[in-house]
Amino acid sequence: MSHSDSVIGKVLEALKQGEELTQLEATSRWGITRLASAVHVLRKKGYAIITIDRLAANGSRYAEYRFDRT
Repeated sequence: MSHSDSVIGKVLEALKQGEELTQLEATSRWGITRLASAVHVLRKKGYAIITIDRLAANGSRYAEYRFDRT
């Protein structure tokens, strides 16, 4: 299993568990610095992952990813 496969596997497993992931969480938990790239690969494989745009208290924007629950 390559490094990118293990990154994608970790992201997929977390999403399957119903977690909502942000870049900050992925970096602190697994050292993943390109969460959007992993999400892109999973979408190409057919997984329905949605992006929720969030606004932090300091005014910065960030993305949160989760499986589409509809």
